[in-house]
Amino acid sequence: MEPVYTLDADLVVNRFQPGNLAAHLGKAPTSQLRIQSTTDDRYQAFLAGSIRAEVLGVHVRVACIEDVTQGKLWAYSDPRRR
Repeated sequence: MEPVYTLDADLVVNRFQPGNLAAHLGKAPTSQLRIQSTTDDRYQAFLAGSIRAEVLGVHVRVACIEDVTQGKLWAYSDPRRR
């Protein structure tokens, strides 16, 4: 199965190290990537289950499929969703 790519990225920021995101984004090359982050504490558990992977030539941590599915279910059931 070929990977599917999108210009959107949902990030979970470690609530204990929020400054790391700014440092990493400052080093990132110019792109059309659209980043969305959340402050919802439910997503903090995703960090423990994430794995290291290469995405479009960049080494990042990626949520496991079960966590991605859970996040999609939470988003779908949110009455304020876009």
